[in-house]
Amino acid sequence: MGFKHDCERKRGSRSRRSICEARLGLHCGRNSRNVSGDPYIDRQLVATKLIAIDADEIERVWNKIYPLLKGACDFSRGNLDEKLLKATLVGKGAQLWALVSDRLLAALVTRVTDYPFHKSLQIIAGGGELSAVLDCEETLQHHARAHDCKTLEMLGRIGWMKPLRKRGWKTILVGMEKEI
Repeated sequence: MGFKHDCERKRGSRSRRSICEARLGLHCGRNSRNVSGDPYIDRQLVATKLIAIDADEIERVWNKIYPLLKGACDFSRGNLDEKLLKATLVGKGAQLWALVSDRLLAALVTRVTDYPFHKSLQIIAGGGELSAVLDCEETLQHHARAHDCKTLEMLGRIGWMKPLRKRGWKTILVGMEKEI
């Protein structure tokens, strides 16, 4: 009775798996069932075309997804790189998300951070089409609530501030750096 991803259903003479592979250029894998542990979220993932990529699928889809995340790694000024990001995902310390329609639009990496008085879902890397990322916010909120998070948070370029403010996000800290 578990939710099955579209890729595992049959439709006519052509399997849904081949349709998914053709549309996305990747297949989210058989282990995509109940990826969040919450059937409501899993239904939303398909409806919003936000796919949680399982840790055991990272290696297979990495070459298609990493180019979208490369800008975040480059912008991090050495705090994040491909090797560290991939190791965190494979080690299940973070969740990789693919945002899709007829093609791959964007990718996000999230992790749950346990603060002393609450949990927060952090977006630690992202790239692709900003509008696609903004459209998946509701699904990320459901995912965060399923993990008892009270907030969503992210670090990003200053250019993200204006569109995020329009959606209720607040600037709480300002990052500064000085080379020595």
